[in-house]
Amino acid sequence: RDEQGDKMTDIFMFLAGKTQVKAAESGKKSAKIEDIQTHVGLPRSTCYKYMGRLINSGIVKKLSPNEYSLSEGEIARIILNIRKDVDKTLEKLQTRAEQLDKEMSFV
Repeated sequence: RDEQGDKMTDIFMFLAGKTQVKAAESGKKSAKIEDIQTHVGLPRSTCYKYMGRLINSGIVKKLSPNEYSLSEGEIARIILNIRKDVDKTLEKLQTRAEQLDKEMSFV
């Protein structure tokens, strides 16, 4: 993993931990960008960039201009959804590879 991947993982883990703590305390399951920025030690603009990537991947959702939460609320469910997406992609790749093998007379 590169530094960028490490920082995105740090943001995800912080948000996941913050979500669990907030849920236990007040029922609120979100974190502000300032908290994320302080935790990972990145400039605000970089935090927004990484949050955008996590949002695009479906892991995080934006609640307000400055507040974020995990999409599913449960880390295990998020991982299960990621696993399903990866499995679908691998199935498509396997099907295409078999087609190419037949077309190229490898089989």
